[in-house]
Amino acid sequence: MTAPMLREVFIDPQGGAPADGMRIGDLVFAPLLRARPAGGPAGEERTRAQLAEVLDTMDRFLDAAGATRGDVVRVTFFLRDVLERPILNDVWERWYPDAADRPPHKYVPGVHPDGVNVAIQVLALLGARREVLEIPGVQHGDPMSMGALTANLVTSSRLFGAQEDLDDQITLILERAAILLGGAGGGLGNLTQATFFVGSGEIGEAVRRRWDAEPPAEGARMHIIEADLGGGNGYPRVEILGLVDHQE
Repeated sequence: MTAPMLREVFIDPQGGAPADGMRIGDLVFAPLLRARPAGGPAGEERTRAQLAEVLDTMDRFLDAAGATRGDVVRVTFFLRDVLERPILNDVWERWYPDAADRPPHKYVPGVHPDGVNVAIQVLALLGARREVLEIPGVQHGDPMSMGALTANLVTSSRLFGAQEDLDDQITLILERAAILLGGAGGGLGNLTQATFFVGSGEIGEAVRRRWDAEPPAEGARMHIIEADLGGGNGYPRVEILGLVDHQE
């Protein structure tokens, strides 16, 4: 059996900088592509310009890895101010105008050097058609796909709910994860990783207790990130990764 190709990816191979990411077989990953520091006010115009800059950097990184926008399976945006999400929406729609062919993405608070408002993380899978997954009757208010199936890899944006009871909220978002995986031909048993975003340590502990008592999939990893995402009651939302039997 031939081992998959492994190589570091440099946007500018002559620039003498550290690698921007890596390619392992058909999997391409850039852990952090950050905008260049800018002077002047740290307001919306800087954010808008830097969002376009980092997505242009993503395109150049993908090209260096032998990939394209069509191979992207998930993007994470690290924003200095998550309340500037409407600016992200505008720029994201420019990069992915077709709602039926958008990779999942999410935004989280980010701590950056002075003059930087934006950075991104990119995951891509070469050579397979990306199929957007939906949850019937549920959609984001932002231009954001619920999930996607690329080859046998399932990725998602943050799955959400609006239950008053915390345990009901955890139940609902896991049910929605199961529906999303079901659209890819699998179920919760195909879950490999779940990342819960919570508004407090107390809520995170409730998620952990529920996960330990009722693991949704054997061997699946669980992560909890405490973050203020702007609005809501801090109840959990979840982002998933999964592997299904389907293979193009």
